[in-house]
Amino acid sequence: MKSTFQKFDKWVDEIEELLSESPQKNIIQDLLQKFREEIRNKKENSNSTDNLYKQIFHKAPIGILHYNSEGVIDACNEKFIEILNTSKEKIKGLQIEDIKNEGVKQAMENALKGKKGRYEGMYTSFTSGKTLPIRVEFHPELNEEGDWVGGIGMLEDISERYEANKKLRESEAQYRTIFEQNDSVMLLIDIDDGSIFDANPAALDFYGWNLDEITELKIGDINTLPSERVKKEMQKAQKKDSGGFHFKHRLANGTVKDVELYSGMIIVEGKHYLYSIVHDITERVKAKKELQRFKMGIDNSSDIVVMTNMNGKIEYVNNAFVQKYKYSREEVIGKTPRILQSGKYSQAFYEKYWNNLLNRRVMKGEMINKAKDGELVYIIYSTNPIVDQDGNMNGFIAIQHDITEQKEAEEELAKSLKEKEVLLSEIHHRVKNNLAIISALLELNLYQRGKDIGIEEFVRSSQMRIKAMAEVHEMLYQSEDFSHISFKEYVERLINKEYSIIDGGKRKVTFKTNIDEVELNINQAIPVGLMIDELIMNAIKHAFIEKDEGCIYINLDKIGEQIKLSVKDDGIGFSNDVDLTETDTLGMTLLKVLNQQLKGNLQFENSSAGLKCTIEFPIRDISGSSSNMLS
Repeated sequence: MKSTFQKFDKWVDEIEELLSESPQKNIIQDLLQKFREEIRNKKENSNSTDNLYKQIFHKAPIGILHYNSEGVIDACNEKFIEILNTSKEKIKGLQIEDIKNEGVKQAMENALKGKKGRYEGMYTSFTSGKTLPIRVEFHPELNEEGDWVGGIGMLEDISERYEANKKLRESEAQYRTIFEQNDSVMLLIDIDDGSIFDANPAALDFYGWNLDEITELKIGDINTLPSERVKKEMQKAQKKDSGGFHFKHRLANGTVKDVELYSGMIIVEGKHYLYSIVHDITERVKAKKELQRFKMGIDNSSDIVVMTNMNGKIEYVNNAFVQKYKYSREEVIGKTPRILQSGKYSQAFYEKYWNNLLNRRVMKGEMINKAKDGELVYIIYSTNPIVDQDGNMNGFIAIQHDITEQKEAEEELAKSLKEKEVLLSEIHHRVKNNLAIISALLELNLYQRGKDIGIEEFVRSSQMRIKAMAEVHEMLYQSEDFSHISFKEYVERLINKEYSIIDGGKRKVTFKTNIDEVELNINQAIPVGLMIDELIMNAIKHAFIEKDEGCIYINLDKIGEQIKLSVKDDGIGFSNDVDLTETDTLGMTLLKVLNQQLKGNLQFENSSAGLKCTIEFPIRDISGSSSNMLS
C-alpha cells in the first residue's frame, strides 16, 4: 500500500511539473493539492487503492493515458478525449506503431525503455483529424519489483500559449521590420548596464559606426553627459518621467550633434530594453540660437520696432518703443497703433496707409506720433508686410527711427537762418539809419553849441550816444536769436561805460538797479537805451553840482505786456519855475522823440530830493529798420 501511495504522489508531482508553465497554473495547483489531501485521507481511512487511482485518473486537469509493456493503449481519461476530440473506443487498443507523429512515437518508446519522453509541437490526431499544439510527457511505469510494465502519458493543450507565442513572434517580426526599415534613428539599450544592444541602419548612418562597432559601445560613450547623469536620465526614461530628452551625442568622427530623444520600454526575446528614437535637431537648435540673437538685436535696437497681426493688433514691441512712447508692453499688446496717433493727420491719410499695406506695398516716410504723456515724436518709418515662404501675409512690421531731436535742431536752424536773413536784410538799413541818427545828433549838438556848449562836452555827449547804440549792436551780435537782447545785462554794461566817459571818476556816483529779466526787440532796445543814456548823462552833469557823491536809481518792471522804466537821482533837482516838458534843450528834445518812437508815456517828478523820470510803453516786436527814429 505504501508503494502505491508513493506512486500516486509521484504522478501528482509529474503533473505539477508538466503544468508549471500553463496559464492556468494556480487553478491546477489547487486541484493537485486536493488530490494530495485525498491521498492522505485514503491512507488513514481506506485500504482501497483502486477507487483512489480512479479518482485521480479521471479528475486530473490534463489528459492521461496508459499503455502496457507491449505499447498498447489500455486506458485514458475524459480530459484526454476532450483535448483530442476523439472517443475511448477509438483510443483503446491502439499501439505505438499506429501513432503517425514521430516525435510522440519516440517519446512513448523512451518510456518503455525506462526513460522520460517529451514532445511539444503541433499534433494531428489520426482518430479525429483535429490539429492542435500540445505538450506531452511519457513516464515509465514500474511494478513493485522494479520492472518496466508500461507507460503513463500526460497531455496538455497549449493552444493559448501557442497563440500568445505566435502573436509575440509576429509582433517581434513586425517590430524588427519597423526597426530595420525606419528612417528615424533607433537604438536598443540594455537597461542593466547601458550597453547598446542593437541599432537600425539609420542609426549606423547617423553615428558613423557599423553594427559590430556600435554594439560594443555603451550609451555613455555617445552621450556627452557625465556617466552618473546618463544613468539618472535612463531611469527617468524607464519611469516615463519625461516626454522627451535633449542631449548632445558624439559621432564616430568626433562631431557633436544636438539630438532630441524619445524613449520607452520594449521586450525583445523575453528581455526588457530601452528603445530610443533619436532626432537630429542640430539645425533647429542653431536656427533657434540665431533667432534668439536676432530677437535680442531687435529688442535692444535703438530704432523702434512694432509687429502686428493681419488685423493690425500689436503682437510685439521692442525696448526702444517702450522707452520712447512711455507705454509698457502689457499696455499695448492686443491694441492697434491708433494709440499713437497725434491728431496731425486726417482719417483719410490713415485709411490710405492701411490699404496700401494690405495690398503688399511697403510704406515709407516721415510721421508725427504721440507718446503716452502727450509728447510729440517725429519719426522716419518703414512699414513692411510679413510674407512667409508660401507667399502668405502673416502680419506687418514697422521700423521707426526717432528724428525728434533732429527736427528740433532743424527748426532751431531754420529759425536762426530766418533771423540771420532778417538781420542781413536790415544791416544795410541799420548802418545807414544809425549813421543818420549820429548825423542828427551831431547836428543837434551843433545847434546846442551855438548856445555856448564847450567842445569837450560836445564830443563827450556825442560819443556817449554813439556808445549806447553800439552796445545794443554788440549784444545783439552775441545773442543766440540775433533779434532780441537781455535788457538787464544791457543796462549794467551801459552804466559802466557811461560813468567812465562822462565823469571820469571826479564824483562818487553809485547806481542801484532793479531790472526784471526782459528781452527787447532791437528796434525798442536802441531808443530805450538812448533814453537811459540821456537821463544818466543829465544826472551826472547837473544833479550833483553841489555834492561830492550821489546815487542814481534805475528800475524796469514788466507788467503784463507793458514796460515801466524809471530813472531817479538824489541830486538837487530843478527849479520849480522850470517846466521840463516845455524846454527845448537837446536832451529833452531827444527824450520826446524817442518816447514817440516807443509810443510811450513820459512823465517827470521834480523835488528838492532829486528828479525822477518815468516812461511806460507797450512791448512790441517791431520789424523793419529804425530809419524814422529821429525824423
